[in-house]
Amino acid sequence: VKSYATLIETVAESGIVSQMSSFAQQLFSNKEMWMTIIAFTVCLLIVYNIRRLSIDYAWEIAAITGALTNLLMMTFGYVIMDVPLEIELIPGSIIAVFLAIIVKVFVFSVNYTRSEYLQFEDDEYYYYVKAVPKLSVAVREKTVKKINSHQTIPEAETEDDVELEEDVIQEIKPVDLEESEIQRIIEEELKK
Repeated sequence: VKSYATLIETVAESGIVSQMSSFAQQLFSNKEMWMTIIAFTVCLLIVYNIRRLSIDYAWEIAAITGALTNLLMMTFGYVIMDVPLEIELIPGSIIAVFLAIIVKVFVFSVNYTRSEYLQFEDDEYYYYVKAVPKLSVAVREKTVKKINSHQTIPEAETEDDVELEEDVIQEIKPVDLEESEIQRIIEEELKK
């Protein structure tokens, strides 16, 4: 639009219809725009078809293949149409691949190591299915150790053992109170 601004200003005197037709004629005769449209369309079709394949890592393969196809087609177009090559093409393609992989992580996260192939049939068809489970984070199982404050301690044979047992009982009691409180909270949460 900036390059055609002077043309638009000079044509503005002759009327809106002639201005729009002149602008459309200049815009659609732009070789670089047509080259970009064709490259985009081809890349879109290639990425879509590869992504739909029943192969592992199809999304990643599609993103990388699309970026490489775009690089090749744009480079080929620049050479054929004798348009100066833009250096932003390579970093832009790399950024596009990373963005595609990030989107894939949030949209389609699967675990290919646990893929299963199923086959079944009905009266009219045979069905062949590839089942790939979604990624899931394993939740650690929590074990609650129950400490009973009414536990009986066997009788000691010597006085040293009796003193030791009294020390152990005094140490256990505060812990028992905390554990019983924790146990009560856990039981209330499980009831919810």
